[in-house]
Amino acid sequence: MIRALVENGRFLSLLTALLVVAGSGALVTLPVAEDPTMVNRFALVLTPFPGAAAERVEALVTEKLELKLRELPEIKEVQSTSGNGLSSITIFLNNDVDVPEPVWAETRDIISDVQEELPAGALPSQFLDNRGYAYTLLIALRSAAGHTLSRQVLQRYARELQSRLRSYPGTEYVEIDGEVDEEIVVEVNSATAAAAGQTVQSIAEALRQFDTKDAAGLLENDYGRMQVEIA
Repeated sequence: MIRALVENGRFLSLLTALLVVAGSGALVTLPVAEDPTMVNRFALVLTPFPGAAAERVEALVTEKLELKLRELPEIKEVQSTSGNGLSSITIFLNNDVDVPEPVWAETRDIISDVQEELPAGALPSQFLDNRGYAYTLLIALRSAAGHTLSRQVLQRYARELQSRLRSYPGTEYVEIDGEVDEEIVVEVNSATAAAAGQTVQSIAEALRQFDTKDAAGLLENDYGRMQVEIA
């Protein structure tokens, strides 16, 4: 058959032209995405534990989550990193898993069950399975050499950077990892407060009135009324 095909020049030319035309047509009509979304075969579990040293994070958070996650047969590998105030666990699926959604659903259930075993002070775990994009940029904010900035200040810079990146063309989503809630703790000495004629309730009421989320005052004249807010 091959010999007959080689000896028949016209048929060979026709077959070659047909293959070229069919291949060119398939190449032209093939859909191509600029930023294709790939099947996500890995996920990230982040658990903030504010104020805890890396050793405590490892023993009280990371090990508990990691042991439970390894029970899933579809998981190929589990890698973990425990730092000051944060536990990070990366999960990789087996190569034979074609549909990861059911596995991720089971993973969420396991993480939810482990939350009851985590120590007081640990924040709820975050399960991130939406990182399978063609282009991802990771940015770490830290103090410049010779300077020391508090975590709260770095978080405010991170929020500002997040706001600007979201408005950049082509950006789909921007997330901040390792963020903790800010708070101000006021400790009251009962004897000192009583000597000044104050109680815990009166001090709490005074602080509530100075909440910057509320208006600090009101300006009113013949032309209109304006609320005054504290920066």
